[in-house]
Amino acid sequence: MDKISYIAELEAKIKEKYGNQALKHPQENWDEEKEMVFQENYKRNNKNYKTPLKMTELINKKRKLRANRSCKRCKVLSFSVKDDVYMNKYNCCFKCYIKHIEGKNNEQNQASIKNRNLRHFE
Repeated sequence: MDKISYIAELEAKIKEKYGNQALKHPQENWDEEKEMVFQENYKRNNKNYKTPLKMTELINKKRKLRANRSCKRCKVLSFSVKDDVYMNKYNCCFKCYIKHIEGKNNEQNQASIKNRNLRHFE
């Protein structure tokens, strides 16, 4: 028995047992209106639903991420996990943070401590 006759025989048995509806493709009766209703119900019932991004939006997102990966001070392109926090918060890599920002904070803190101590003794 060849494949085509075997498939035709199976379809005949399925049709006999379950009816014509079992042989129809699921998209055969689907249209735009049913799709809209389904999407609205899905959004309403699923709290974690996010609208899918289009391919151009994904590409633009990746480009923005790449653009944000270079340090504004030393111009080094970094993909280090440790640099992520400093890139997002201070727009510089970890090394530049230690060198420029934390150093300034320490100097300012030491100066304010000295000023407080001087005022305390007056």
